[in-house]
Amino acid sequence: MGQGNIFLNLYSSHSHNWILDSGATDHVYINLSMFSSHKRIKDLNVNLPNGLSVIATHKGIVQLHDDIILKDVLFIQDFKHNLISVSKLIEKSQLQVVFSECGCFIQDQMTKRTIGSTKHQAGLYVFTSSKHNVNNMYISNLWHKRLGHPSDKRLEILRQRFDFINPKDMYCDICHMAKQRKLSFPNSDSYAANLFDLLHVDLWGPSPVISLHRHKYFLTIIDDHSRFTWVFLMKTRFEIREHLKNFISYVETQFDTKIKVIRSDNGFEFNMPSFFNSKGIIHQTTCVEIPEQNGIVERKHQHLLNVTRSLLFQTKLSKQFWSYTLINATFLINNIPTPILKNSTPYEKLHNKMYNISSLKVFGCLCFAQTLSAKRSKFDPRARADIFLGLSSHTKGYVIFDLKKHDIIIS
Repeated sequence: MGQGNIFLNLYSSHSHNWILDSGATDHVYINLSMFSSHKRIKDLNVNLPNGLSVIATHKGIVQLHDDIILKDVLFIQDFKHNLISVSKLIEKSQLQVVFSECGCFIQDQMTKRTIGSTKHQAGLYVFTSSKHNVNNMYISNLWHKRLGHPSDKRLEILRQRFDFINPKDMYCDICHMAKQRKLSFPNSDSYAANLFDLLHVDLWGPSPVISLHRHKYFLTIIDDHSRFTWVFLMKTRFEIREHLKNFISYVETQFDTKIKVIRSDNGFEFNMPSFFNSKGIIHQTTCVEIPEQNGIVERKHQHLLNVTRSLLFQTKLSKQFWSYTLINATFLINNIPTPILKNSTPYEKLHNKMYNISSLKVFGCLCFAQTLSAKRSKFDPRARADIFLGLSSHTKGYVIFDLKKHDIIIS
């Protein structure tokens, strides 16, 4: 591209206002963070009518409207105005520009449908982008979505540990829809000195919606020292005893330690005196109809459901996916810093290391899984469209929902 003559007016431009200029040879945008995509270019001198020149350092794509996408847009750091080159707009798209004394209209060349219009202000034709904040909002809100809508404070702490996380600087209505509540349970003063000295356990359910795999309940187990949470999906509440026995064996094998105390409500499912005695475990129960005495697990259920609702509202998936959403919510909560642990994460407290969240994706987003080479011909698609449902716990892969076969697979 050669050096262009760009018309400069004394007009105070906002980042979402654009001047349509018939004398400009190139589009110019003053906010690099708002480009849909861009690349660094060799410094390019751009001449101005007053004899001065400025330097363009980047070139990229900007979306102004659902139907207006500007290509080869220059970024000039010291420039004060966004410019739309009329000649380049017509050359690079199927659009035409019609001027009048009141303003001008941007139309589709074939259908003559009006796509956008401008105002005539102080001798200038000014176009206001309907997409002026979409790119920045998406980028800044991306990790807020990936991490299951944590609070601003939790997100800021994670930013200090992972420099690739963007700050959230926009209002999120999903948080209000998912987390609105009355009064919280009072905080518990108890804090176990060591891992697995005290476990809080509770049953949640039945769910008003049966999951894809016919689950109606889940068992929640929380380690008081690390606040790490495990959830176990169940079809009936009678599965609790088997899950508890298996979990106790898991702790003894994987962490080489013994569970000392288990605290639950008075549910008959937790009444296993012979088994607890054989393990030397003290079973503490709350008073009848006073669940607040086991407030840690009550608040954890509230937290789990807040994040689960946030993810379901965000993705607009069927409520039958609540089980996968819950598992993903639990994973996210275990990797979010908490003030109870002095801004460490439960995962870090349990495993003495941070979990690397860089591979995390937005729950429910569209993804493409590679098709198996043994089952495809030379001309078959190499990938298929799926929905991301989280990370596999025991396999290095993603849990995805096949949109075509309606199957859950690991890829």
